[in-house]
This record gives sequence, C-alpha cells and structure tokens, in this order.
Amino acid sequence: MNTVESNLPNEGEKTDEPEFFKDVVGRFGEETTLHGVNHIVTKKSHFIQRCAWFIFLAGAISLLGVYAFENILHFFSRPMSTTIAIKQLDELEFPSVTFCNYNHARLSVTTPNELSMLGSFFGLVEDGIDIFTADFSEINTTIVAEDLIRKTAHTVEGAVELCTWELYEECGPLNFTTVMTDFGMLVHTKGERPLISQFGFALGPGYETLVAFRKILYKSLKKPYPSECVDEGVKYSDVYTQSLCEEECIADVLYEKCGCRHTFYPGYSDHKNCTVEEAVECVVPEAENIVQTNTHCKCRIGCQYKEYSTKVSSALWPGDHFLEHLEHHLNQSTETIKKNYLDVYLYYEDISYEFVEQVPAYSPIKLLCDIGGLMGLLCGMSVMTIIEIAEFIFISIGKCVPKGRKVGDVVT
Repeated sequence: MNTVESNLPNEGEKTDEPEFFKDVVGRFGEETTLHGVNHIVTKKSHFIQRCAWFIFLAGAISLLGVYAFENILHFFSRPMSTTIAIKQLDELEFPSVTFCNYNHARLSVTTPNELSMLGSFFGLVEDGIDIFTADFSEINTTIVAEDLIRKTAHTVEGAVELCTWELYEECGPLNFTTVMTDFGMLVHTKGERPLISQFGFALGPGYETLVAFRKILYKSLKKPYPSECVDEGVKYSDVYTQSLCEEECIADVLYEKCGCRHTFYPGYSDHKNCTVEEAVECVVPEAENIVQTNTHCKCRIGCQYKEYSTKVSSALWPGDHFLEHLEHHLNQSTETIKKNYLDVYLYYEDISYEFVEQVPAYSPIKLLCDIGGLMGLLCGMSVMTIIEIAEFIFISIGKCVPKGRKVGDVVT
C-alpha cells in the first residue's frame, strides 16, 4: 500500500509568523544604531514617552530629508569657484606684437579716386557727411579692396625707424610680418589673429610709451559646469579663443551673404576678395547688422587659452637733450619729429605668469560629507546604520514571500 506523508499545516492550524516579526522588529529596535528607535519599541517606556520619541525621530528624519535634498540640488547646479595663482619661471616666451598706423593711406602714392574709395570703404564721416564722396559710376569698381589697401598703406620699412631687442641686439623690418588688421597696437599670443579693435590700445606721436605686459593662462571647466568650455580649434588661426571663433563665424556668414571675403575678416585663400563697392554696399552693412543683433554667432570659451594684460604709461618725447641727435639722424625738423615719431618700450612686468583656474566648488566627496554630517547630527546615523536597515528590510521581505507547499516522499 502507498503512503503519502505531507508537511502542510492542518486546517485551522496557526503559524507563528506574527510573533516572529514582532520579535525581529523588537530586536532590531533595541540593537540598531539609529538613535531613538529603542525608546519607541521598548515596553519598559510609557506610551506617551514612546509617542514623544516617535515624533522626535520622525521630525529628525524629515529634516534630514529636506536638507539632504537641498544639498543634492546644490550639487547638480554645478557651482564653480575660481583660483588665482602667481607662478614663477626662469624665462618666458616673448609674445607677438602687432601695430598698425592710424593714418589710412600715404598721400604720396594715392590718387584722388583711390582716396574717395578708401573714404567710403572706411566710413570716414564728418558731421554726418562723407569726407570723401565716391562716385562709383566714374571709378573702377572692380578694384579689390585688399589690393587697394596694400598699395596705399604704410609699409614696415617706413614705420620702423629703429628697433632693438634686449636693449643691444638690433632688429628691423625683416623681423616683422605684414598682416591685415585694425588700427592700434596689441600684445597677443603667437599664432593668434590680432583683434586690435577689441583688445588693442592706441599710441600717440611725440610720446615715449612704456608697455608692461603679463601672461595670463586661463583654464575652464567643460559641461555640465556653467562655463561649458570647448576643446576645439578654429579654421583661420592656430589658437582658439571665444573672440576668434565669433570673428570666424561672422566672416563665414558675410561670405555666404555677399559672396566675397572682407579685407579685415579671415578666410581661405580661394575665397574671392571683395571689391570696394561690394565691401561698402554689402559687407559693411551686413557686419553691423550681425554685431547689433548678435543672432548668428555664439561661441563658447576655450578650455585653456592665454592672453596678455598690459599696463601703458607715457611721457613727452623726445627730451631736449635727445632732440638734436634725432634731428641730425632723421634729417627732420623738431615739429616733424614730434608730429610723426614715437618711442615704445615693451617688456614683461616680471618673470612670472598668472594662472586662473575654474574648479568645482562642490565635489561628490563634499556632498557625501555634508549628508553624512546631517545624518550623524540629526539621527546619529552612519553608513553602518543604513546597512542595518537594509538588512532588516531584506529579511522582512524574505519572510513575507509565500513559501511553496512541499509534498513528502512517497513510501512504498
């Protein structure tokens, strides 16, 4: 005869699971490192006392949740701080120095019609009226603006009368490279297109000017930080800066709209250069519209770039003791020298550079430390307490899962 043995509880038989949970909760409350729980679960305390401890613990946990949430929001806002350090070096690379005469053209090589075209090209006005009135019906409008400017502009040979390097070593026109740029002077990074109109300064004849400069190295943070810097290059320069990127963007927009490259904007060698008429009638108005509306070109700052800050001071020049020597050397009168010549000294302020760096103001470690401090202050909790709570929940869930009903062995 076959006999079946079963371990299923009989109908009406009570299990001891409620007693088990009561025991587990009681033991957890008495042994946990979460402060206040033992006062709530113990039967030795009065009911009112237990309720009071429950309110205190609930309030502390609520405050912990609020402050922890605020700290997390602060962390994801990605706050930054800026550190500034002065770093000493034994030597520094001398930067590029670009200068351009404020006089637009040499009258000795410029015809009246060319003066008219240059006046319209540069937008020279007096009391709202053009100083030079260009009648394009009588002027060859196919003249390329850049060719006209190069023909009439001042030359390096005429601009540099005397040059010395480190006080004693002679230099001259062969040490300079001709570029198309705005008027003034600028100290800038080698390989960087000079944006004199934005960052340059002016020098006047009849003065000795001292230009002290300092190198500044900037380092910014990438996304998700607010600076959202970019590590990329630009098409027409060896160096990336936000200003150069915006200039290149404007140049591309102008080339697309006008079909030619403006003299003072960068471009590829195969880009058609604008004639004077194209520059005056299309490029200049479009460029002003782009700058005023600021809708086409928005660039991010570079993650690492450098620039040079300058301190400029000047005094009347030349002194009487030196004037006689210059008159003889230049074969010029005193009036001509004071109206057409100037003296410039360029030098490092000191052999150091300034390092400006953006750093995260609220790191993940600081977030954990702040939340951990709140846990300890408000609830007496630690990471071990969280592990205890997780263990209690895991065991409790395991006891709540219905067990499969087992059938005993079949005995023959």
